[in-house]
Amino acid sequence: NTFNDLKEIQLKYKSLIDRLEEAISHRKNGRYTAAEQLMEKLLAEAKDLCGKRSVMVATFVKSFGMLRLDQRRWGEAENMFIRADELRPADCEGNHQGTGTLEYLFCAQLEGRLFKKAAGTLVQIKRLQHCIRPGIDSDPHQLEMELTTAKTK
Repeated sequence: NTFNDLKEIQLKYKSLIDRLEEAISHRKNGRYTAAEQLMEKLLAEAKDLCGKRSVMVATFVKSFGMLRLDQRRWGEAENMFIRADELRPADCEGNHQGTGTLEYLFCAQLEGRLFKKAAGTLVQIKRLQHCIRPGIDSDPHQLEMELTTAKTK
């Protein structure tokens, strides 16, 4: 029956979100191995439930990228944020993430000392000025100063 199928999908979706919160808690508390194991499993489940190109998968990929930032695995973080932005670009309708994913990408590039790529990401953020959420997303001028400072370190 369609109603029961829909209810089952909603329960699976809620379970994924609840377990993502658990994985994020592991990450924030420095339990990276536990976070990584759970995120790998959740990402596979999200792909099965919602499709490989879904907004849900973008959310999980972005969270995985944040784990990689915490682990100081800059190249992997960069790849995750690029993928998350491909799945849910800052300027797509219904995206409430603003330029947040691109800012994380910028951060991974700075930390990895990939200054040319970071400069390119900054140009992209500036082009998306209309997507920047005041008080939430960083001002591009602030990011520009961070890039200049990072180059001198």
